[in-house]
Amino acid sequence: MAKPQMFGRYLLLDKVASGGMAEVWRGKTSGEAGFQRMFAIKKILPHVAEDQEFISMFTDEANITSRLQHGNIGQVYEFSKVGDTYYIAMEYISGKDLKTVWSYNRSRKTTMPLELAAFIVARMADGLDYAHRLTDNFGQDAGIVHRDVSPQNVLLSWDGEVKVIDFGIAKAQEKSGRTRPGTLKGKFAYMSPEQIRGLNLDGRADIFALGVVLYEMCTGERGFSADSEFSLLEMVRNVEIKPPTIVNRDIPADLERIIYKALAKDREHRYQTGAELSEELQRFLIMKGKPPNRQDLSRYLKENFTVDFEKERARLESYKEISLDEVEPSQPPASSRQTGAHAPVPKEQDVHDDATAAWAQEDDAFASAKEPPRKAPAPSGGIRPPARTQPVAVDTVAGRTPTNVRRPGPPGMVAPPNTVVPQATRGPRLFAAAAAATLLIAAASVAAWLLLAPRASGTVVVTVTGAAGATVRLDDRKPSRAEPSITLDAVAPGQHALIVEEPGYVTFSQTIATTAEQPLISIKAQLKRLPGKLVVGSDPPGATILLDGKDTGQKTPSNLEVEGETLHEVSLRLEGYREGRKSDVKVAVSTELAVRMQLMPEKVKVRITSVPAGALVRIGGAVIGNTPVVLERTPEDSAPVVELSAKGCETYKTSIPLEPKLERDYPITLKCK
Repeated sequence: MAKPQMFGRYLLLDKVASGGMAEVWRGKTSGEAGFQRMFAIKKILPHVAEDQEFISMFTDEANITSRLQHGNIGQVYEFSKVGDTYYIAMEYISGKDLKTVWSYNRSRKTTMPLELAAFIVARMADGLDYAHRLTDNFGQDAGIVHRDVSPQNVLLSWDGEVKVIDFGIAKAQEKSGRTRPGTLKGKFAYMSPEQIRGLNLDGRADIFALGVVLYEMCTGERGFSADSEFSLLEMVRNVEIKPPTIVNRDIPADLERIIYKALAKDREHRYQTGAELSEELQRFLIMKGKPPNRQDLSRYLKENFTVDFEKERARLESYKEISLDEVEPSQPPASSRQTGAHAPVPKEQDVHDDATAAWAQEDDAFASAKEPPRKAPAPSGGIRPPARTQPVAVDTVAGRTPTNVRRPGPPGMVAPPNTVVPQATRGPRLFAAAAAATLLIAAASVAAWLLLAPRASGTVVVTVTGAAGATVRLDDRKPSRAEPSITLDAVAPGQHALIVEEPGYVTFSQTIATTAEQPLISIKAQLKRLPGKLVVGSDPPGATILLDGKDTGQKTPSNLEVEGETLHEVSLRLEGYREGRKSDVKVAVSTELAVRMQLMPEKVKVRITSVPAGALVRIGGAVIGNTPVVLERTPEDSAPVVELSAKGCETYKTSIPLEPKLERDYPITLKCK
C-alpha cells in the first residue's frame, strides 16, 4: 500500500485500480472547521504522458462527463494536470460494481432478486436517457452515446445508488478525436449489432447493451460467449442468445418480453429511448407488488458483502485522521500551468484499453509502487503544505490501509545530520556539530521509547446464540469458532470491526472500541437465519395475504421475506371467494419461491344471452325463462345442460362449463330462417 501523498490540492490516500494507461486513487481535500471531502482521482501513467491519442481520449471523457449532472451518472468535478500528469477528479462512490455482484451470485449458483435487477437497469436507463438527450448551450443535440455500457461500468453504492461511469470512449459530436468508420470500441459482448457492422450509432446502441446487462443479471449467465472473437462478433451481429426462461424458469413472461425488446436485432424494433425502457421496467415492478427502492438495494449489498462494507467503513473512518498538512508533497514541480480540457486531434485506437475499470474493486488486488517522496511547490490554486523542520512518517501496517499519522518527535528533536555544512564553517562548528549529534541520539531514543513502549491491551468476549460454532472475526485476525463463546485477548486500544457469521444466517457486525479505562468488552451476538423471498400471487389478484395465520397487511401480488428453511402456511382471503390455503411452504435461504393460488368463488353467476333475444331457456326439461337469464351455481355443481329455442330457429343445446369467476356472460347465437 502506497503512503499518502500530496497531488496538487488533493491528498492521495491509496490506489484503488490500475491499468495499462491510467490508475485511480482515493483522495480527499480538507477545509475549515474540519471539512473533508472524498474524491476518486484518475490520472494517466507517466509512460503515456506524451501519447496524444490517449490524452485526447482522456480529454474527451472529461469534456463529456463533466457536463452530465444526473443522479445515476458518476460525477466529474475537475479536469486538469499537476506537473506533466493529467488527472480527473471524480465523485467517490463507496460500494460495489455490478460485475462483482454478478460474479458473487454466479459463484453461488444463484441470481440477484429479479426485482432488484430490474430496478438497477431502470436507474441505468434513466441516467443514459439523460445523457442521450443532453444539448449544448445553443440547444443543439450533443449526440452522446456511451458505447461501453457493461456491468464493470456500473457502481452500486452502499446507500443503494446506481451510477453509470466511464464515458471514456463515449461518442459526442464535438469529440476531439473522430471515430474512423468501421472502428470498434467497447466490449464485444455488450455491443449492438449495428456497432459490430460499423454503422453510425445513436442511443439505441446503449439500449441493446442494457438488454444484455438485464439478461445476465436475471439469468446468472453471459448473454454472448464464444471461443473466439470472430465467433463472438457473429453471435452478437445475429443476436444468437438463449431464451431467458430456458436459463431461469422463474423469469416472468412480462420481464422476458422486456428483455427481448431491448435486444431486438433491428434498432427500430427496440425501445427507442432509455426513458421508454425505464417506464416498462417500473410498470413491471408495480404489477409484481411493492417496487424495490434504494433502501432495498442498500440492504441487499450490506447483507451479502458484510465484510467488505465493514472494511470500507473502517477505512473511511481511519482516513479522517490523516490531514493534508501532515503529509509531505511527493509530486514533482509543475512544469507548466494547469491545463483545461483541450488537446490536439488524435487518431483513435481500434479497441478500448480498459485502463480505468470500475475503481471500486478490492484495493488488495493492485500493487502500489513505492517511490521516494520528492518535495514540490503546491500548484497554482492548490493548498500549499506548511514548511516543516520535523520529519513526518506515515504509520502503516503490512497489508492494511494506513490508519493514522505519527506526530513529530518530542521537543528538542533536530533534523537528521545529513545537511551539507559549508566548508568555511566546519572548523569553528566542530564542537557544535558533536553536540547536535548527541542531542539527536538522545531525541531518537526518546522517540523510539514512545513508539515501542507497550500499550495496555484489552479482552473481548463474544457469546453467540442462534447458531452453534459460528465464525468470529476481529479485524484481520485469524477466524475462530464460538462454542458458544470465545475470548479474544491482546486487543489493542482503539476501534475494531467485529464480524460473526455462519452459512445460512444473517451476518452480525459491530464496531467496538477498547480503551485503557475499559479493557474488557462483552458482546452478545444473536444470529438469525437468512430470509428467503416468497412471491405470492392469486387469480384474481388483490387477496389479503396471511402468513402462519397472521395478516401481513399486503395483498397479492406481493413479495414477503420469510425465515428460511422453515415450514410456513400461506392463506389468501378475498371477498366473494373461498379462502385459499397452502401449507408446508418452505423457502431455502437467500432464494425465491413463487406461490400462486386460483381462488374459487362462493357462487358463480352465468348470464345467458341470445341472438335473437327472448329465446326460451330450459334446463333438464324445466323452463327457466326467456333470455337474458341469470343462472346462480356453486363450484361443486355440475355443468348445466341448457336448451334454447325460438320460433323460426333451430333448437340449440349446450353444456355451460363453470369458470372460477364471480360473474360471466355466455352469449348464444341461434340459427334462424
